[in-house]
Amino acid sequence: MVLARFLGIGIEELFIKELNYRPFGEGPWVCLNPAADHFLEPVVENLLIKYRRRNKNVNGFFSCSCGFEYMETVTREQGEKGKGQHRFVRVVKYGPVWEAKVRELLESGVSIQEVAVRLNADIRTVKRYAFKKEQWKSRKAAEQKGISSTEFENKRRFHREKWLKIVRENPDKGRLELRRLGKYTCTWLCRNDKEWWEKNTPAKKYVQAYSNVDWETRDKEILQHVKQTVQEILESDEKPQRISLRLIKTKSGLKSFDLQLDKLPLTKSFINSVIETPMDLHKRRIQWAIDKLNEEGKALTVTNITVMTGVGNKYRKQVVEEIKRVLGEVGKR
Repeated sequence: MVLARFLGIGIEELFIKELNYRPFGEGPWVCLNPAADHFLEPVVENLLIKYRRRNKNVNGFFSCSCGFEYMETVTREQGEKGKGQHRFVRVVKYGPVWEAKVRELLESGVSIQEVAVRLNADIRTVKRYAFKKEQWKSRKAAEQKGISSTEFENKRRFHREKWLKIVRENPDKGRLELRRLGKYTCTWLCRNDKEWWEKNTPAKKYVQAYSNVDWETRDKEILQHVKQTVQEILESDEKPQRISLRLIKTKSGLKSFDLQLDKLPLTKSFINSVIETPMDLHKRRIQWAIDKLNEEGKALTVTNITVMTGVGNKYRKQVVEEIKRVLGEVGKR
């Protein structure tokens, strides 16, 4: 009776309607775990459907054997899922395969930002798992030394409080001087609680030393280096990253050239001309996704391309419109 009222049908139609109603289409469904070797393949067989009486929405919880679980929502007005139709998707659980990939990438030297891009996740999410990894490594190291978890926690609390006191009482001191004031505490924290130490220690102070630098020559040299870096970013087969000053610094290895950008007019002008907006990035990702799907022989649908671009809610509508426009041009060729 309740289900009949929810669907807006009579009792006599209930059983027929219930058998035919497929809000998420026929299974199996695709797995959205970028860390799995079956990413975007229809391997998910477990689906739990929940009905929301308050807003008339239908939530589908898709659980893959790799441990990845996501929720897809269909409103009453949308009805059953049609070909190429996009719905709101939210990750419920990342699972062990995804978490293992995070650890693997971080241990291989990949930055947190790059990990987030590759695995279609928020940077804060990756940081949370990275922090868990650091805690796990610290506790494992403590256990190998014969230190209990309770003893380790007590030591960490003691050294954290001591370090905060040193920093608070010496606001004008730099990192080197603070290290000297709390040498043993600093050493213990750097070995066992490095991420916390970095967050609670003043940033490095840079002192501009006097030098007779030929800035015109330096500008030309750095410009060529930066141009080559941007070209490599654009030609990469990996999922596109937004071209920004920070990414250029990371990829080029020129860690501090941005501190003298006012003395490097050619370099500064070029960087300003190539820096991308979020939509610039999404346009490149759309083309990248199309190329990848063509290589893998998969269908060029709005859903497949949207998932691969990893777009958030803020730009989702614009990206979907751009995908439809690009697919329309592809169809005319």
